[in-house]
Amino acid sequence: MRNLKRPRKTRSERGPRELAVQRQKTALASPIPTRLVRDILARTRTPAFQRYVKDLLVELCRIDTTPKPDARQMQAAEDRCFQILERELSALSFSGARLERRPVNPAIQKHPNYSLLHFTRTPQRPKGLSPEETYANRSNLLYVIPGAGVSAAGQSVALNAHIDVVAPYWPPRVKGGIVYGRGTCDDKGPAVSIIGGAQGALGGHGQRRLAVESQCGDDAGGRGGNRRQWFSLARH
Repeated sequence: MRNLKRPRKTRSERGPRELAVQRQKTALASPIPTRLVRDILARTRTPAFQRYVKDLLVELCRIDTTPKPDARQMQAAEDRCFQILERELSALSFSGARLERRPVNPAIQKHPNYSLLHFTRTPQRPKGLSPEETYANRSNLLYVIPGAGVSAAGQSVALNAHIDVVAPYWPPRVKGGIVYGRGTCDDKGPAVSIIGGAQGALGGHGQRRLAVESQCGDDAGGRGGNRRQWFSLARH
């Protein structure tokens, strides 16, 4: 029986895209240095660190970020959450890192996975608000740590969590070391995990650019369009 397997391309026969994909696979497959793992575990597996992430999660979950017909109320709640995240991110000591708020682009309404703004409808306003009205003065939070070996645009790792939650809201409580309440899992818990992970990685996060992204409007509105905007932001 003939062997129909295609011969492997030599390096000179591969195009730029194929070479870039191979470099990415090689980088992702590289083992994590044992010393780095030990350092991260030493920072994070302590009672003090556990208290820190628990208190931070409770602080965020005390803010009601459920969808509301009045977009100004959502903007005010998001601002309070972002101020907390900005406080924690700005305290990190990564060289060359930048922290900024990016306005939500109403053009995300053109994305095929964009969800309608049904939560803005009221008896007095049956059609609800337009995307321009809903996202006025609202933003997403972006924190970028430059990689040690990044030279080409797009060589990034993006960590994304949203701060809006589904209704109904109920406040957080702690029982047996576990935080219960709206947003503890979806999705303020992951936001706190990202902050904790960034703290644990201080001193050596790796070669790739790291983009920490916190967005509004995942459970209410943005969804696919907002995420697509994030993937674009992470490359710049």
